[in-house]
Amino acid sequence: LSSSSAASDVYKRQAHTAAYNAVVRAARQLACLGAEVLGISAAFSEGNPDISDHYFHFLDSVRGVASASKALKLPVLSASVQWGLAPGNSSPVVAAAGLLDNQKQLVEPSFKNDGDFICILGSFRGEIEYSEYAKFYHGIKKGRLVPADGDFVSQLNLAILQAAREKVIKSAVDMETGGLYAALIKSAILRDGPPMGCEIYTMRKMRDDALIFGESHSTVLITIEEHKLMDMERIANDFGVACTTVGRVRDHGKLIINDLVKVEMEELKRIRAES
Repeated sequence: LSSSSAASDVYKRQAHTAAYNAVVRAARQLACLGAEVLGISAAFSEGNPDISDHYFHFLDSVRGVASASKALKLPVLSASVQWGLAPGNSSPVVAAAGLLDNQKQLVEPSFKNDGDFICILGSFRGEIEYSEYAKFYHGIKKGRLVPADGDFVSQLNLAILQAAREKVIKSAVDMETGGLYAALIKSAILRDGPPMGCEIYTMRKMRDDALIFGESHSTVLITIEEHKLMDMERIANDFGVACTTVGRVRDHGKLIINDLVKVEMEELKRIRAES
């Protein structure tokens, strides 16, 4: 079971896109565990239905959930609405339910072994508008929500599921929140024992901040063993999903991205524990 919510500061604006993206995000996060996504549930928290802005925000949110579930080919298992809340609450909150064929199919988020290849599965464009980077570093808390591509994410989820069933993927992390940097940190420290390291070398033609912190709806960071690269490329090709190798897992405890970033994972782990 996974859940996600619409962005809180888009109340009365972009409600359809926010709800659509919340459904896509919940389904993708569950798929990253190697589970087959079976359906979604939505809980709407809305204002006063007698106020037109609040009522039409609710309608747009419902339409966003319906559009996303149709694109992902997922049934809406349940839905609820609570009226009378203050404008600005995140709505809707979406949960996705899924099924693992067996425990061995579970894909964990953490790096596993030195030398494993790090790949980006999906379409990485490095969008920074409305990103965590834009909000916290530049203080830009308003922007245009980028709509997810539900049809593409449906194929992406199926590719991850097939790779999990064939035991090709060793780890998988959603890259939407925080971009490549956050996904690498999660993969390195969400494990028992000392954090792993990684070396990323990519020649993507985009701004440095977009490469490191850009957020795309349709991207997942995965690791695979070298001899499984051909298998992963076959699966990605079968589902029409790009698979790009960007680096390797290393057991030196450092996060290295081109010549832009070089930090100690233990320090990042300490900061995370204190926050």
